[in-house]
Amino acid sequence: DHQSYFYPGVNAALVLSDMMPSLKNGGILNYAKLKGSYAQTGSVFALPGTTGAYQLESTFSQVGGFPYGTLPGFSADGSINNPLIKPETVRSTEVGLELGLFNSRIITELAYYFQDNNDQVVPIGISNSTGYAAALLNAARFENKGLEVDVKLTPFLKFGRFSWEMSGNYTYNTSDVISIYEGLDELFVGNTSYIIKGYPAYTHKLKDWLRDPQGRVIIDPVSGYPKQNPVNTYFGRTNPKHIVGITSEMNFKGLSLRAVAEYRGGAFIQNDIGRNLGFTGISNLSAINGRQRFVFPNSVIANADGSFTENKDIVVRNAHYSFLQDGAFTNVQTNYYSSADFWKLRELTLSYELPQSLMRNSKIVKRATLSLIGRNLIMFTPISNQWTDPEFSNTTGNAVGFTDSGQSPPTRVFGFNVNLTF
Repeated sequence: DHQSYFYPGVNAALVLSDMMPSLKNGGILNYAKLKGSYAQTGSVFALPGTTGAYQLESTFSQVGGFPYGTLPGFSADGSINNPLIKPETVRSTEVGLELGLFNSRIITELAYYFQDNNDQVVPIGISNSTGYAAALLNAARFENKGLEVDVKLTPFLKFGRFSWEMSGNYTYNTSDVISIYEGLDELFVGNTSYIIKGYPAYTHKLKDWLRDPQGRVIIDPVSGYPKQNPVNTYFGRTNPKHIVGITSEMNFKGLSLRAVAEYRGGAFIQNDIGRNLGFTGISNLSAINGRQRFVFPNSVIANADGSFTENKDIVVRNAHYSFLQDGAFTNVQTNYYSSADFWKLRELTLSYELPQSLMRNSKIVKRATLSLIGRNLIMFTPISNQWTDPEFSNTTGNAVGFTDSGQSPPTRVFGFNVNLTF
């Protein structure tokens, strides 16, 4: 019933500097363009393995080894498929402004966009007593909105044969969950990532300590161990809200140096790799207070009348294995939860183009450039992240913001490039 979708689009632009030449009389502004667009697109490939071929009807798959032994011939697949599934639709609106200043030495572009993502295809977890683990449904609606700013300085500086060009861009993006499937307030995506009505998409939901109204950790007055909250708690978003990119390129005669740096901020990460390190006793958290007994920081004791008393002298019963590695500490995910902000030197390239005086006698090679390249060279992260590169995750799907010991570590890359023109 929903085997097609309509995807119209329209865009228009007004070159204001041509329509109103008086705008250029000041000598500062030489170009101005106002633009806008609207588009509607459809998609049936939202998540890997959700709405591909043969997924309108529930199917049975042949069991390995059939028909030998006591194995059944066919088994129901894990998800109930939906013959009435609709394509996802995205309605996008964008308005922007382009400016050229000082004879286009400074070029600026600004854009604001809004996207309505409707009929998101999401597998909904259901009771295993049905014979299935999930049902495939149009179960979510998101709203994305953001701002993009791009500035180019061409050149930034110029002295004789030396020139320096700079460019930068800033993106602000937020995605909010407007609604999900009727009767539900949240949907599990994977790892610690959830779709939660009224929250950003996607949001961490984590095991935390039991806390008083002031946020202090409640301890057991006998063991001194902090108590775990039996209900998981909502925390921050998994995707960055702010992205900044900076590109710098300096040229002198045939020598050039190009650098690309990037900042991402506003997201958080669950470093499950920290729990693995703590279990084996090789993280700095596993050596708290030199593995000697201590008063758990910022902790309180719950009184019978519902009040709380600051804990000043009740120490943990055991400060090493029984506390840190048997679950009392490592099972609480917020101990390994941190900001995912970072600054990175994405790429650094040093190039040299051989002088034409050396190439004149060559009948084959007309131009030659040699380059040294380094990628992912330097990274700066907040002090709260003591584990790994927050950009790396154990998945490339929607359940990002989660690291574990099974993924490959981040690496620096060094190389060279030879470019020849014949």
